[in-house]
Amino acid sequence: MGFLLSFSTTLTMGILASLLFICSFLALSRLSNAQKKRMPPQAGDASPLIRHLPLLGGPKPLHRTLGEMADKYGPVFTIKLGVNRALVVSDSEIAKEYA
Repeated sequence: MGFLLSFSTTLTMGILASLLFICSFLALSRLSNAQKKRMPPQAGDASPLIRHLPLLGGPKPLHRTLGEMADKYGPVFTIKLGVNRALVVSDSEIAKEYA
């Protein structure tokens, strides 16, 4: 009798722990999706390891490259420099809002 009581208690606690884990995982995934929605678009054409660094170090000057990217992706976009994300703002009025 004691074995069945112990088994049912363990089973109940295991089910509750599993439900708690699943609920917390779903809440974190919703939170990360909400954060992604608020981020400006990320520029494409990035290599997997060094990201946008080769695009910025090409034969064109840096301001021309960023200007072309602004024409393509809009006045506010992000680029990845290695593991870091950088926000590029090419409109002075929008830059005043971010400051």
